[in-house]
Amino acid sequence: MRKQLLIFLLLFPFIHLLAQKSGAIISGKILDENENPLPGVSIVLLGRETGLASSDSGTFRMRVPADKAFALVFSYTGYKSLQQNFIMNDK
Repeated sequence: MRKQLLIFLLLFPFIHLLAQKSGAIISGKILDENENPLPGVSIVLLGRETGLASSDSGTFRMRVPADKAFALVFSYTGYKSLQQNFIMNDK
């Protein structure tokens, strides 16, 4: 049975200051079931072919669309992939 990824997204109150029509910044930390950071987790914006990988400390920072829905797909060997849906706005 595959394990589930734990994702802690850090959405700070000032995130709206970073939001522009071109995009916003989302950051987070990916942990295993024992709350240990997971480095090298693949993070892809749904519909795109490229993405990024979490750092050695399990953190990531990514530009995403502002004012519209989007989804991030997280995948890691030995773990069940996870799709997380979001909407960022400046309200």
